[in-house]
Amino acid sequence: MRNFYRLSLFALAVCCTAVAVPALANESTTSLPLPPGATLDQAVDSPICGKPAHMVLYDVPASATVATYIAFFKSTLPNGHYVHASWMDRPQEEFYSADGKRGVTITGVPKGARVYMLTYAKFASPLTTRQEDAFSPNDPNCT
Repeated sequence: MRNFYRLSLFALAVCCTAVAVPALANESTTSLPLPPGATLDQAVDSPICGKPAHMVLYDVPASATVATYIAFFKSTLPNGHYVHASWMDRPQEEFYSADGKRGVTITGVPKGARVYMLTYAKFASPLTTRQEDAFSPNDPNCT
């Protein structure tokens, strides 16, 4: 009987833990993970590396930090390609899917630790790792 109570208590703990942990949401255009609290802002079509791309911009909570979001994407996209860049004194942390067809960019505030916005992108054809590494507003063709 004692084992029955222990087993019941264990089952209850597992059940309650599963209910208490919310499921990870995915962004609708790319199916990449979406951090809690991110809200849709606007969609934009624009070429990236000379390839058509559909991008969706998200606002984030005021408390969001670049370091926290980097850790989030490193843990949820373990096979992705990560690129660190900085444009106009803003950190640009880019994560690409392993197939190069989708990506998400964390844009930080100028010279700060907070996140300004997230940009999710889906590319008409895959980017190469070299293109992912070279992408910048100063080099829109990623040459």
